Amino acid sequence: MFYATGLPGWMRFGGYAAPYGYPAPYQKPDPEMEKQALKSQAEALQSELDFIKKRLGEIETGSAAE
Repeated sequence: MFYATGLPGWMRFGGYAAPYGYPAPYQKPDPEMEKQALKSQAEALQSELDFIKKRLGEIETGSAAE
């Protein structure tokens, strides 16, 4: 694996830091920040879902540009 990435195993995933998306073990998560992050994620997902539904509707009615 070293030759594929150029990094030893312990460095490939950021060393000993907490995994992406999780706070470090010694920090207490701020509920307000978590709430805002979840709201923004929900808005982004809703926007993607709206786009998907719109595109499906276009394809089903045959008005898709080919």
